[in-house]
Amino acid sequence: MTAARKRLEPGVWHRVHPITPVMQMGGALVAAVIAVIVFGANLLQGMFGEILRGGADLRKGSELTDDVPVMFVLLLLLAAFVVIAAGVGLLFWQWKMTAYRYDGRVVEFKHGIVSKAHRHANFLRIQSVDVQQPFLARIFGLATLVFDVAGGSDSNITILYLKKTQAEQLRDIILANVRRAKAAAAPTGAAPEAAPTGPNPTGPTADGGSEQFSGASAEVGQPGLQNQAGRPGRDASGTQHNPNAPGMPAGARIVSALSGRGAGVGSDLAGSFQELIAPYTRSGRIKPDGELVRVPLHRTILSAFLTTGVVVSFALILLAIAAVGVCIGLAAAGYMDFGALGAVLTTMAPMAFGFVVAAFQTFTSNFTYGNFSAKLTGDGVQISQGVFSTERVLVPLDRLQAVEIRQPFMWRIAGWYRVMFNTAGESGKEGKTLLPVGSLTDVQTLMGLVLPDGVGELNSGHSVAPGDVIHEAVAGTFAKPSGLPGLFAQQPERTRWLDPLNRGRSGWAVTRAAMAVRTGRFNRRAIFVPHARVQSLGWNQGPIQRAFKVATVYLHSTRGPVKPYIEHLDEHTARKLLFDYAQHTQRARAAMDAA
Repeated sequence: MTAARKRLEPGVWHRVHPITPVMQMGGALVAAVIAVIVFGANLLQGMFGEILRGGADLRKGSELTDDVPVMFVLLLLLAAFVVIAAGVGLLFWQWKMTAYRYDGRVVEFKHGIVSKAHRHANFLRIQSVDVQQPFLARIFGLATLVFDVAGGSDSNITILYLKKTQAEQLRDIILANVRRAKAAAAPTGAAPEAAPTGPNPTGPTADGGSEQFSGASAEVGQPGLQNQAGRPGRDASGTQHNPNAPGMPAGARIVSALSGRGAGVGSDLAGSFQELIAPYTRSGRIKPDGELVRVPLHRTILSAFLTTGVVVSFALILLAIAAVGVCIGLAAAGYMDFGALGAVLTTMAPMAFGFVVAAFQTFTSNFTYGNFSAKLTGDGVQISQGVFSTERVLVPLDRLQAVEIRQPFMWRIAGWYRVMFNTAGESGKEGKTLLPVGSLTDVQTLMGLVLPDGVGELNSGHSVAPGDVIHEAVAGTFAKPSGLPGLFAQQPERTRWLDPLNRGRSGWAVTRAAMAVRTGRFNRRAIFVPHARVQSLGWNQGPIQRAFKVATVYLHSTRGPVKPYIEHLDEHTARKLLFDYAQHTQRARAAMDAA
């Protein structure tokens, strides 16, 4: 360990693993080069054997080369070996020119021979550091480091390849420097009290209307990691955010307290965590090492079998097999000639093969989430996943922009859900998954961390448990107390012909903390967007919607899998929501920035 730390001293250029250029070439090209070398060596061995025995003339062909002169073959092989040697030299030179270093302010990475690149990232702009292990790299015990830098995907830095232990050590060093840099950039002194939020923001009434907006709000930014308990952090734009500010995820307080105290939560913070998620669920638990959720591999495999694509593919495969069996039976009974049977088989075989490939691809795509685990650390939620190719991703809670809970139709059998999210500052990263497959308890546990306080405070002035809001959003089975209006306003009655299947399911609600949207009759979806994270609002009305006097309101979020919108609202409600809620989000952002 001492030697490893000496190799990672600050201010010194360190080279990547020597096999990196070969890994970048690709396995097929490497295999082709090895095949040429082996073939040429065998051919040379045989030709020299003939020459030594006097059985070959350099100006004529031999038994190995037929009519091609031996001298021409030797020159060709010599040229091939020269080209290969030059390629190996270029790879060695490329490795010599690829290096990285860090100091107390930035991390740098340079590479290239003809086209050189030298990139550096200031610690104040580094949002997260991910460790990834593609399948081939995992065989050699290597890993890549991906630095997510504020400013978009073009600002990101990827260092490949390092030994896994070295990559993890460098990741820990960089994250520690990021925490120190952002703590030093934060102003001294106690953070100001969070601005109060109005108890009755605009939201749906029992008849689907809306009331006057009031309370805090804002447009979205890119808050940085919180680094010291009770002290604000600083995002890429310089805006400071207190972990206790309105609109911040409730779990940011625990993350802030954990910063600089090691990776584990410890027994002293287990009680704080339990108190935090108690309004959502009392079944959630956190382990002493900070682990929140672990998804066993068999659950991932079973969830893959319960996807619509796999089920449909298997049904079509069985249908094709049954059709072939019937045709064979008809041919054996003399009702079909063998020429027609051959035509049927040549038609059905490619179709069945296509169905098998589709099912296999859908099934194996879920292996990305194999061995999934989520752990709470001082930098956010650390996600580890993968069966063949593995990765370790950091999800800073204070950069979450929108969260979506999904339940495919077939998953209702097991009561499973998936949680997706959008974050700020990770342009180009799609398909962010907070939970690939888990129970409602797992979902409520995670939602208690990523959502702000006040999810259960309704616009009507009533309060319910936030866990009941989650349950109503995803399952629609919350037994509300008498006298409490509906939690979600639904589409107008006149849309029963426009959207007959989804009309009774679609709904929206505005609580003190976030906008909640639910939709999907068969594949259920529930989206939560904190008021301070809404980028902008959009209003759209197509010709058919115009005939029904309804419209769709879009809540624009950052790039990602969550795309919130409220479909088929009454056009007057939609217009009021568009303008009033825009002011509401601005006030929410102002309250967050002021804290």
